Amino acid sequence: MEQKSKIRILHLIDNLHHGGGQNSLKLLVENLDNDVYKPIVCVLRGDRIEVEIDTELIVLNYWRWDPRTIFKIVKICKERQIDILHPHLQKSIISSLIATYFCQSRVVAHIRGGLFRRGFTFCLYRFLLRKLKSRASIYIANSKATAQMLKEKIKINPEKIIQIYNPIDFEDKKTASNEAEKIRQSWQLPGNSIVIGFVGRLHKVKGVDILLHAFADLAYKNENYYLVLAGDGPQRGNLERTAKESGIEKRVKFLGMCSDVPAVMKAMDIGVMPSRNESFGRVAIEFMQMKVPLICSGRYGLAELTENEVTALVTPNNTPEEITRAVERLDGDEKLREKLKENGYEFSQQFGIHSHIQAIVTIYSDVIDE
Repeated sequence: MEQKSKIRILHLIDNLHHGGGQNSLKLLVENLDNDVYKPIVCVLRGDRIEVEIDTELIVLNYWRWDPRTIFKIVKICKERQIDILHPHLQKSIISSLIATYFCQSRVVAHIRGGLFRRGFTFCLYRFLLRKLKSRASIYIANSKATAQMLKEKIKINPEKIIQIYNPIDFEDKKTASNEAEKIRQSWQLPGNSIVIGFVGRLHKVKGVDILLHAFADLAYKNENYYLVLAGDGPQRGNLERTAKESGIEKRVKFLGMCSDVPAVMKAMDIGVMPSRNESFGRVAIEFMQMKVPLICSGRYGLAELTENEVTALVTPNNTPEEITRAVERLDGDEKLREKLKENGYEFSQQFGIHSHIQAIVTIYSDVIDE
């Protein structure tokens, strides 16, 4: 058994694909005080490591519902003398809660978007979370909407819920302006182009199909409009077919995964987030940080991050018609664009890493003191 000198945190996550939970985990682990904490990351499925984290990494590659996952977690906790289990996504959370029946590590469960999603897997997740809710010491909710869902749907004691927004790394955005013009030139667009942009997974929950239908109307009305989609996902094939069938494929650019997302954002004239649901909305804050005027739905976490006509234009019903009107309005109103840029930038400053780390460390201390 290893000699113990630091507080040992085992972070569990379903995968290390690109995503808000994965990026938040990276920022947390890489900014913890190494003199006090020993973080270890355990990924349940290591098929694609897209978010690399500078710490010890343990990869489990069992079948999705393999019970050996739970016993492997228990073994790691005992061998490494883990003080706190900090799971970050659905399967990791449920596996960690079950593991506490066989080990003494405390659980700090980090709850994100799975509470809001539809489908059998997410219904099962909510059911198991209700059954196992007493096994966690603390629940971290990444938004007020998530905290409310934990109270109302999962019936968790409000005293065990702490709301902490996801962190944003502003350091990697400071040089984005220098690269943005080069990136825009690489798109080979006409000089007077107005770039409408989306950044995120090409998944139904993100509402990219809604944006594409809106753009079909915008492209018909104004030849200067172009749509740039940065990201990849299961909906990409359908979106490409829709663009071709609508006759707008030459006005839509699918960038796929991008290595320099801040610069790509900065190269856009208008950012759009048409999410059907969003537990937090990290991309909204990043658009604000890059001073790109934002149009977004007001779903769940996004409602907390935006104020209509102050930090963004909010489309209450999230329809193609509303997005079309919002784009045309921003295009024709420079004063409004500048207002959204400045207000959004000022609002975004509260989401820095330091305050996030301090809040998490306070939770760790309280759990250890118990």
